[in-house]
Parts: sequence; C-alpha cells; structure tokens
Amino acid sequence: MLPVLILEADPSLRAAVVEQLKLVDTSSILRIVLASDSAEGIERQFSLMDGITMIILGLSLKYKNRTRGLDLGHKVMRANRDNYAVYLIHEAKDIESVLLSCDRPAGMLLAPFTRERIASCIGRVIEDYKSQNEAEGDAACLTVSSGTSTYRIPFDQITYIEALDKKLSIYTQRQTITLRATLGKLIEQLPPQFVRCHRSYVVNINYVSQTDYADMTLTLFDGDSLPISRSSRGELKAALDSIKETQA
Repeated sequence: MLPVLILEADPSLRAAVVEQLKLVDTSSILRIVLASDSAEGIERQFSLMDGITMIILGLSLKYKNRTRGLDLGHKVMRANRDNYAVYLIHEAKDIESVLLSCDRPAGMLLAPFTRERIASCIGRVIEDYKSQNEAEGDAACLTVSSGTSTYRIPFDQITYIEALDKKLSIYTQRQTITLRATLGKLIEQLPPQFVRCHRSYVVNINYVSQTDYADMTLTLFDGDSLPISRSSRGELKAALDSIKETQA
C-alpha cells in the first residue's frame, strides 16, 4: 500500500484531489494519510512515516506554503529516491523552481486542474508503483511489515541487518528500515549470501570488502564496520572463501 500526503491551500482543489485519488485507485493501492493546508503538519506526518510515500504538493505564489512546499518536495526525494512527488503548479513561473528543487518529480500539473488531468497523473504513479513491485517479485525480495507499511526489499540491496533492543534495522543501499522482529525468524527468509557474523548482525557477504580476524571485525565496501564473533567466524570464513572460488 502506498501512503499519500497532500499539501494544498485551496480547499476545493484539495477536496478534488482526494476525490480523484479514490476514483482512480480501483485496486486499493493508495492510503490517504493526511490532506492539509499546513506545510508544518505534512512535514511532521512525513517524519513519522517509513517506506515509499507519495506526496502531492500544491504551489502558489498566493500562499505562504509555496517555499515550504518546494523544500518539502526536495526533502521527501532526498529521504528515499523511490518516493513520488507530484506538484500542482498554480503559476507557470513555478515550473523552473520545481525542476531546480527536486530530484525526480513523478508528475507536474499546471493550472487549470481538471479532474481528468489529476486522474491521469495519479494513474501513472499507481502504474509505476505496481510495476516496480511486480518487477521485484516476492521470490527476490524480503517482505516485512513495520507499523502500517509493508516493504518488499530486494535481497541484493540489503547490506546488513542489526538486532538491538527487540528491534531489527535493515540497512540497504537506499534507506534503513526498522521493525519489531527477531533476527532468528528473519534469517529463515534470507538466501545463502546472508551469514550471521555476530549474535546481533547478519551480513550480505557480497558487500564484504575485507575481514580482520585479529580484531574480529569486517568492513563493507561503503566503509561500515561490523563485529565478528568467535562462534560465527568459521561459517563466515567458509562463505567468503566460497565466493572467492566462484570468482576465480
């Protein structure tokens, strides 16, 4: 399910967007979390959310939210490049500002905002979201739930997993996802390239750059360092040696 945040100062347009989201979402993929004229409220709600999010931002020189909306769009895309930012542009002069202020707008609509154009734009986002999930496929992904969000994380993007205080942090190339679960249960879902290097860590051996068995640490290609326990040393060494033999 794709959560949606809507920032739009014009109440009639805001209501029209909400209505079109419900009409175009025939597969119940979208979940409207908040529709508001408050940039502060939208930003506060976004800070509480995990996973891929769609945010619809209304921009107008008439409203104080214009600058905050541009900043918020940039923040959303920096938080996760898979997020979707859709802009409702009230004045044509704002098109350049959008292009300069965000990484990848999922859509830009220029006034006048017709129901057909809103539905078409949102429909393209839904199709892209569906195709991305279908392309990944459950077999090549780790599927986990955190709060009201469900994640399908490609195994080849996971660098390592850390267990701390009854929570798991899954580190990927793009983001960190935290959930309540046990490492033992999660390991059962992981393919062979994931090896337990320590009581609290599971590492994707494809990301291991070097090991230091004197200091009992390993280093990933991105520079992160993880501990190695004595009980896991043998299994880790065997897995890394197997990779070297395959690549030789």
